[in-house]
Amino acid sequence: MVSGAAQVAGHQSSDGAAHPSATAVTKAGLLTSKYTGVCWNKKNKRWQASINSGGKYLYLGSFQNEDEAAQMFDLAAIKLRGTKAKLNFPLETYVDANGQLIENEALNATIAVHEQLVLTQKLATAQALALAGVTKRPRAGAG
Repeated sequence: MVSGAAQVAGHQSSDGAAHPSATAVTKAGLLTSKYTGVCWNKKNKRWQASINSGGKYLYLGSFQNEDEAAQMFDLAAIKLRGTKAKLNFPLETYVDANGQLIENEALNATIAVHEQLVLTQKLATAQALALAGVTKRPRAGAG
């Protein structure tokens, strides 16, 4: 059981820059992050990023650095929710000189698979309802 604050060992990123140790704050015995969409995975001792989209959990990956995980969450939030999404860092961090969103191929592939899965599940539900003879009725006051 961890009490107080737990220290996560510092590391060097692939660019060779040293990053200071990240502090993971405990909350009811669970390690969490100061960033939205980021938590500490005790099993693999890495920061994990995830987001909810369409009522489904979307795993974005695990990272040595808490900031990298938060940036991945931000990119996913912009892609899924638009530029008005609540971000961990300023929007300007994620756009190039022309104001275009900086692309991340791994994230694009993850989101494409996720969206296909959500669409497939919606279609399967609609087909099951049609076979059962259930139709959606317009809500009262909609019109």
